[in-house]
Amino acid sequence: MAEFARLTRDKTDEVNGASGKKAVELQTALSRFIGEQTRLLIARGLSVAEIQDALRAAADAVPQTYAPNAAEPESDSGGALEPPISETVYFLPMEESVIAAFAAGELDSAGLMDSICVSTDVTPLELTEGLALVLTDFGRQPKFEEATGGGEIVAGPDGEAFIPERLSVTEPEAGERLICEPMVFKAADEVRALAALLMPVDEKTFRKRVNVRKLLKLGWPHGYGKHPVKEEADYIIAALLAEFAMLRTSYLKAAAHGKGMAVFVGYQGEATDGPL
Repeated sequence: MAEFARLTRDKTDEVNGASGKKAVELQTALSRFIGEQTRLLIARGLSVAEIQDALRAAADAVPQTYAPNAAEPESDSGGALEPPISETVYFLPMEESVIAAFAAGELDSAGLMDSICVSTDVTPLELTEGLALVLTDFGRQPKFEEATGGGEIVAGPDGEAFIPERLSVTEPEAGERLICEPMVFKAADEVRALAALLMPVDEKTFRKRVNVRKLLKLGWPHGYGKHPVKEEADYIIAALLAEFAMLRTSYLKAAAHGKGMAVFVGYQGEATDGPL
């Protein structure tokens, strides 16, 4: 845990010392790092409270976690996100007719957001970068890459992309914000094809594909490249396997009901402008 806090402080220092495009890149890397390490630490048996304490300690040591010249995610009420911030990719089975109605102007943004809010099938994943590396066998089977993201941008009749801003799909505590990128959508036929790809990949098959030494060599999880492979292997495999099971289940469920898949990325953190 002390190492996690130290790495967070070091990466924060790098963000604060950068500017422009470099600062944005470093901030994105920091967000991924925090999200990934949270999953791994939970897999190791640490509580959310302990992880939050470590993040608070890191934030206290370095109060500014956004570079002054970097673009900050903002809520629609104008408040910037404060540390800690994490990146999550959300997968939601959805009827094609809903997306078609929105594209035709028969359903407005509020109605589309309502359909997302009432769903109980949202699957949040924080390790999609690692999952993509493993599922594609480190690039040798690219057909699996689409399973972890991508799709057609969802837009209304005016061509404006739909962004589920401040959408509380994870029931964050009061005072937090979830800022999302534009939502994309995979059609039902693509979902069926991806479900067929994922179905034969059981736990045994997945474990055979995980090469922790290669993951660490490629810099994933971020900040763990210098850690002994044996020390981290069990935790990394367990975290990846848990998220893969969730991803696979989401696709199989969507395919079984003839649905497409809505996908969007959310950045969650504390906000300065009050509760949702």
